[in-house]
Amino acid sequence: MRLNAMNRLRLVLALASLFTLGAAPVVPSSTDCAFGPATRPGEACAPFTIVPVRLRSSLSQSADEIATLSDGSLVVQTFRALYRIHEDTISPLWDGRTRLPRPQVFYWKAGSTPPPRMPTPAPYFGDVELLGAFDDTAVFQFGSDWIYGVGSDGTVKVRFYLAGSDMSDRPTFAGRDRDGTLWFKAISKRSNRDTAYALYPNGTLSALPTTVGIAFQGSTGSVYATNDSALFELRSIPYVHARLVVTWDRLRFGNMNSLRRHQVGADGSLWSSSATSVVHRHLDGRFDEMRLRGPFMTISHIPIPFDIRSSSDGSVWLASPTKLVRITSDDRIEVMNVRDLGASELRTASDGSVWLRTVGQSGTVIRHYSAPTN
Repeated sequence: MRLNAMNRLRLVLALASLFTLGAAPVVPSSTDCAFGPATRPGEACAPFTIVPVRLRSSLSQSADEIATLSDGSLVVQTFRALYRIHEDTISPLWDGRTRLPRPQVFYWKAGSTPPPRMPTPAPYFGDVELLGAFDDTAVFQFGSDWIYGVGSDGTVKVRFYLAGSDMSDRPTFAGRDRDGTLWFKAISKRSNRDTAYALYPNGTLSALPTTVGIAFQGSTGSVYATNDSALFELRSIPYVHARLVVTWDRLRFGNMNSLRRHQVGADGSLWSSSATSVVHRHLDGRFDEMRLRGPFMTISHIPIPFDIRSSSDGSVWLASPTKLVRITSDDRIEVMNVRDLGASELRTASDGSVWLRTVGQSGTVIRHYSAPTN
């Protein structure tokens, strides 16, 4: 289905060959920071280069959540539907009014494979909440009782009866590990604590016997989780457990881990962000801290750390209301000046490009940018 054939969506394509933002690479003064000027005399920020960025496409539509698939396409969640955007085509992936087809792979409720009595969802117009994606499959919650996974071709691949499990009704999807196990983070109904759950392809649901803070997919295909003291890799074989990757005291984080976000790059190195800087721990043990913003002179609320996203080429991306920032695997900082990003949600694609869902003066806009070297 072509873009101009979709009603309910207002799409405006920007031809990639006509939209290049920025100019020739420029090295700013030493007093500047990537996200604005330094706020104290003599405050040193990491050096960076201003580079052009190419806007592949732009569309204006209602969108609550986004996720990227392995082919570089984008899944967009509206209030009660999912759509897939690929090149110049948009196609529906899920509509709650359609009777649910039989899935190819079953992730049943724990303790029953298959369950003796599996409730059949009625064909009603239900709410959809996109939780994330793995490979070519978008994972979402349908209503309050079900978790589904639908492939890029519209095939239902995952179905799990959430209401009959120990997970609360608002889980977050962390990713899929190399053994094919899906990982979620949720509050346990029994213990009332945040933990990670492994959902095996045979339907078994098993909880990690410890509290976790954040759980996320790494670029290497592994799934990771944090707590107050360390970063762990989540393992499902031969049983659910967590392998220690690094403790925060070795990274000089102290007890400030709650004010940081983390990513594991394509080369296995660790990236962490605060509200002012990004830290890169290389595989050889080198530890580089890059200040991107001057310190806050006054604080009226808890500073929010930069949302960083790792890319397939080993780099990480960050966004602000007026800038995109890409930090390469060798710690070169590239700044791209853009307009009207507003509050941004950023996702990286398999080809090194980035998708952004922005809320600004122009309303909700989805933009697709190429990496500077693409």
